[in-house]
Amino acid sequence: MLKNLKLAKNELDKEREKTKGERSDYVAIIDGNMLNLEVNCNDDLEVMERNMEYAHRLYAKKLETGKGYDYTSVIQFNLNNFVFVGNEKIVDYYFVQSDEGTLLSNKLVFIQIYVLNLRKNRNYFRRSVSHF
Repeated sequence: MLKNLKLAKNELDKEREKTKGERSDYVAIIDGNMLNLEVNCNDDLEVMERNMEYAHRLYAKKLETGKGYDYTSVIQFNLNNFVFVGNEKIVDYYFVQSDEGTLLSNKLVFIQIYVLNLRKNRNYFRRSVSHF
């Protein structure tokens, strides 16, 4: 049970007054970690880049001029109603790390979930649920 899950403001702070207002689909806080859920219907790379920008803005949300660096841990779930060509995976995990796999930061995680592949492979869901 997630008693400590709190819904957070999904309106992203504007960098400048004339900046277009932006809104995440769903933002929550659990145990000091920010969860951002974005639902995507097309495979346009601009959508993925916009989602990454949202996560980075949430990550730097607590930064204030004249104070120390205090970054927020952000886990972003992209629930995608598409699949990139050749990708048969249901879930992809992305981290900030070197090409050798050395983690640079554990405070920014992107999880891509491909709904179409999940629907094609319904046994995956049954196996995952059996662990609970």
